Amino acid sequence: MTTTSIVVNALNFYPAPTGLSVYAQRTLHGLAERLDLDVLAFAEANFGLQRYPHGGLPLRLGSRRASWATGKAMSQYITRYEAELADASLIYAPFTDLLWRLRHKPQVITCHDLTPLIYPNSAAAHWYVRTVQLAACRSATRVIAISRTVADQLVSQGIAARQIEVIPNGLPPATRWHNRPQGHDVVVLARHDRNKNVQLALEGFARFLAMNPHWPGRLLIIGRAGRCTQQLQQASRALNLDSRISWLALLTDQELAQTLRQAFCLISCSLMEGFDLPLLEAQAIGLPTLASDIGVHREMHHEASLLFRVDDHGKNMAQRLYDLANSRALWVQLSSLGYNNASRYTLDRQSDQISQLLLSVQR
Repeated sequence: MTTTSIVVNALNFYPAPTGLSVYAQRTLHGLAERLDLDVLAFAEANFGLQRYPHGGLPLRLGSRRASWATGKAMSQYITRYEAELADASLIYAPFTDLLWRLRHKPQVITCHDLTPLIYPNSAAAHWYVRTVQLAACRSATRVIAISRTVADQLVSQGIAARQIEVIPNGLPPATRWHNRPQGHDVVVLARHDRNKNVQLALEGFARFLAMNPHWPGRLLIIGRAGRCTQQLQQASRALNLDSRISWLALLTDQELAQTLRQAFCLISCSLMEGFDLPLLEAQAIGLPTLASDIGVHREMHHEASLLFRVDDHGKNMAQRLYDLANSRALWVQLSSLGYNNASRYTLDRQSDQISQLLLSVQR
């Protein structure tokens, strides 16, 4: 390692089809084209970067529990390479992770959201964000917030505004597939978690079918099962939607791309998000989007999506969907506005902004 190197703290990276994993891989590939980086990582992943030896830690982990346990063995790992890391000029993390043993070194970390403070999936998740991640944000040299909404949340938790840099997520280049509807299915891409508010999608779709009973499409709910799965399935039966809903587990990238190309629109009913990448990914191929009227959606999609209320059991969502289903002009307009909106959020722009921030802190 040279004394000018930037070390990437990717110790909590685990390759998986999740937003955080995709963010880390896209971001680090982009940075590797711009900066001289070394990376600390337990999980086996091709970042295109030089990595420290694993020092006997397993590369292939048999379970998520094993992955978590290995990830928490940081102190042992850092101790082994502490002398070398002492020469690093800067440590960067694509997650909200601080190397506490090296907190005297400049560190730039990333905050994706504070959702578990309001909509936790467990008491442990709430505790971890409030106790560990917020402490990391307070101690970091700079904190990258992926939206102004996240930045405001950090300030509300006592993080100094001068520490925060807003750098939105970016998308790789995409081809616009839609200039007219390719199908009738309505897609919801969300885990079965409280903040995703999939219950509202069920209620809204049921009301939409009552307004438009001959609609031939289904509601496709794509995402991992979670704490709300049983409740959602019960709601589906109560609303007589079982024959009109497809519950899909995680799809491959190719399967998801094909599903979106053949869809009518994508809907996000979330109560709280840090960024909501699926909306932009749908817009990037010209697929119209509908989104809940929450802070980050107003920030990034107020002109590119049809926003709807979240406090009326789906009435407003159903009306928005009905309007879209009955106006080809509105569909085309929303497709064009969404595509233009997504075009503003490029991976190159994100990588350039993070690189400039890291270089400024390094100096």
